Amino acid sequence: FNVAAADGPHRLDLGTTLYAATMWQDPQGRQLLYGWMQEHRRVPTPPALCEDFCYAGCISTPRVLQLVGDRLYQTPLPEVDSLRTQVSWHAEDLSLSPEGPQVPLQVVSGTHLDINITFQPPAQLPLPATPFGAAA
Repeated sequence: FNVAAADGPHRLDLGTTLYAATMWQDPQGRQLLYGWMQEHRRVPTPPALCEDFCYAGCISTPRVLQLVGDRLYQTPLPEVDSLRTQVSWHAEDLSLSPEGPQVPLQVVSGTHLDINITFQPPAQLPLPATPFGAAA
């Protein structure tokens, strides 16, 4: 890897939440990264509402870093999947718009949720025009 000839810098994350990123190599030889996720909400000073604000920030989920050609890629650590429960909810063919309706999550509840969502526009949906033609 040639730092002097590198294209970049490029953002590792979007936003300002990840702080103090730390890397290490695991026994399988993978390059892993985690960091401190800063707290951005306004937490009242104790003792006010301490039971509602029992933490301030947390450690991120570990990621696997991989250099492919001259680009750095990151993916969630696969072992994190073993922490998930089998409680899930699935829906498809939902129409979404800014006006609603809201889609309630049936069966799933908790203070921490792992949400995977995929949006796929209908095939007949026209692409919006841009100064350079249709959006790709």
